[in-house]
Amino acid sequence: MSREQEHEISRCIFREANDGFFIIRPTDLRVLDVNPAAQRLTGLKKKILLELTLADLVDRAPDDDLATLVRACQSTAHFVSAAGYFLKAANGIRRAVNVSVSRIHTDPEPLGLMIVRDISRLREAEQELTNRETQLRVLVEQIPAILWSTDSDLRVTSSLGAGLAALGLRPNELVGVHLFDYLQTSDPNFPPIAACHSALRGELARFE
Repeated sequence: MSREQEHEISRCIFREANDGFFIIRPTDLRVLDVNPAAQRLTGLKKKILLELTLADLVDRAPDDDLATLVRACQSTAHFVSAAGYFLKAANGIRRAVNVSVSRIHTDPEPLGLMIVRDISRLREAEQELTNRETQLRVLVEQIPAILWSTDSDLRVTSSLGAGLAALGLRPNELVGVHLFDYLQTSDPNFPPIAACHSALRGELARFE
């Protein structure tokens, strides 16, 4: 591959990548160049972005600073690739992103390259899943019954529900206990045991 082809590929990657590319000057952390994806992610035009610094664009939780990103821009010995950052976009939007920062050796002086990937939809999905798990856990803990699960050997893997209190048990206190031992039986046809075997075969089972 010729040098011209290599340069063209590099230009295409910078111009057409889905991730935001920010070229940073290590001495003052000023933005020197951005690709189109960076403009889309921030909602800002290139002219405005070139007036900003690293601190104007990225932040973390209120108690965290950007020292790790700064070191990655200024030293080859440091490289950062992590989530937990937010890209400050137009209209006060804070977009959850993964940030990768490294020092690139360019002439006449080295520069910093910050690559930003939008993970806001992933974070929203994770938050929705967490909310649903919380709702389900509250429901399970309050219903006047006992919900329990076992592995294929009939050892308890979970035991939840407000009904445990009537038996003097705490949630998941039975984890690891074999049903034969807890029910004090060796009869495989004992209704709870038989029901578990049926469930493990994928069959609906009921017992009283």
